[in-house]
Amino acid sequence: MAVITSIKPNRGARGRVSVFLDGRFFCSMLESIAEQHGLQEGGEVEIEDLHLLQEVDAYAQALDAAVRYLSYRPRSEREVRMRLRRGNFAPEHVERVLETLRRYGYVDDAGFARYWKEARDQFSPRGSRLVAMELRQKGIDRDVIEDVVDDEQDDEHAYTAARKKAQQLRALPYPDFRQRLGSYLARRGFDYDVISDVVQRLWREREGSAEDVEAE
Repeated sequence: MAVITSIKPNRGARGRVSVFLDGRFFCSMLESIAEQHGLQEGGEVEIEDLHLLQEVDAYAQALDAAVRYLSYRPRSEREVRMRLRRGNFAPEHVERVLETLRRYGYVDDAGFARYWKEARDQFSPRGSRLVAMELRQKGIDRDVIEDVVDDEQDDEHAYTAARKKAQQLRALPYPDFRQRLGSYLARRGFDYDVISDVVQRLWREREGSAEDVEAE
């Protein structure tokens, strides 16, 4: 047994306290954990019990970091795992946090994939091929991607993405217009056939003509 000689608030770490045993610093933990487990100055405690509380504290810190990371936008499981690993949290705490987040629905890769696809469609339209690649990079399973992403609306998404750019290119002759707008759409993951159709559609709108211009 050891005697808790002091419990002091941590400077610069709100809500945390430092625990001193027999006049020497032993560990730091959340004040709420110290209170919940009855730590108080002058009390006696087993060293093994404090080690267990350090584990509880480490898990609580990892969970708090994950929740703060998720507060900005939904994340995939891989994103959360990588963020916690960069924070130097122990692997066992990372996996336990992810289990908790999955259980309460804070991490859901299928839901995240739908969110990502809808956000891309609304704010930054891209080809289905590029969206699928982005989701793979975020650790989403192939089966989930296939359920969420298809190319049925690529034509309209490409048209939406290209309209503003086409306005910027309106003074160019058709060959330059086609090359620059086509490159713009290719960088956004659209296929050649989709790009060709959209470029011609926007050129016809500019010229007020329904004629095919591919031969120009």
